[in-house]
Amino acid sequence: MTGAVVVNTTDIAADIAALRERAGFRLDRIMPADDPALADMSGHGLALSLRRSEEVQPVTIEIDAAGRDVVLAGGSTIRFEPRPRGIDVPANVPELVVTHASQDDAWVSGRAGMRYRELLPGRWGGRFIASHIHVPGTGPIPDYVHYHRTRFQLIAVKSGEVEVVYEDQGEPFVMRPGDCVLQPPEIRHRVLHGSNDLEVVEVGCPAEHETLVEHGFGLPTAAVEPDRDFSGQRFVRHTAAETPAGTWRLPGWTARDSAIAAATGGLVTVLFVQPADSPSAEWSWVEGEFELLVAMHGSVMLETESGGATRLDPGDSAALPAGEGHRLLGPSDDLELMEVHVP
Repeated sequence: MTGAVVVNTTDIAADIAALRERAGFRLDRIMPADDPALADMSGHGLALSLRRSEEVQPVTIEIDAAGRDVVLAGGSTIRFEPRPRGIDVPANVPELVVTHASQDDAWVSGRAGMRYRELLPGRWGGRFIASHIHVPGTGPIPDYVHYHRTRFQLIAVKSGEVEVVYEDQGEPFVMRPGDCVLQPPEIRHRVLHGSNDLEVVEVGCPAEHETLVEHGFGLPTAAVEPDRDFSGQRFVRHTAAETPAGTWRLPGWTARDSAIAAATGGLVTVLFVQPADSPSAEWSWVEGEFELLVAMHGSVMLETESGGATRLDPGDSAALPAGEGHRLLGPSDDLELMEVHVP
């Protein structure tokens, strides 16, 4: 045994018996034989070192398995609590939410030195999350190979450049403004380098999900399987410069299709919308469980039935619940809106 959790106890003999008979541990070492003051035990991938002591500070040790809790002589507890293996997607609590980057200083520090700003503060009951992320500094990013347990998750570049690498998707590649990726559930990936002005928008479901570190997993992988199925979804790399614009649902507007709808079986659609000739200001009504508009570049006036008119500038966003009527007025020539829709 190279390392162990030290548990002080007032009765080593009683604790050895409890751990062996009720918790599935085995005894590995005990000393001295005539009056034991130390006992090393192991089980469930865990090493415990029982130490006899008059001064006991109880601890709680959780084991990811089914079983009944065991309370030791000094008050320490071995708690059996199987961790959930599925994805908990809370019920949807939609609300009209508009955020403005210029008015929002609620940036928080997150994983790997990244700074996060909420685009959906209430998170619609925990069902969805939308984040504006800034990675300060230029050069290597202190990330590690990891994966997420999600219903869906996508990343779009607002400004700057970022180098990333994904499991079974070949060599690392650089994402630039307007580029987007769909990260299927549990695909291993890593962020490698970023420019000083790097900003991305991340949208996912559910809001709270596990990020698991993959130790000893090398990227890029030797295998290249661009069409590999990850829990019913395929990886998508949408490159703005290589994707022609098509029609949108309103006349006078164009849209680049990220192809995320096809890769998720229609679970989520991501379009990048721009004005063309005489863009229509017709009213539209949201259908489905989620609609998010993010101003990636340029500006536009958004008018909603229940919230009135507000201007969306770069980094601003609007989350629209089902049935919400809305329209776009006076877009700038350089406007690009990312529309994320979950039908």
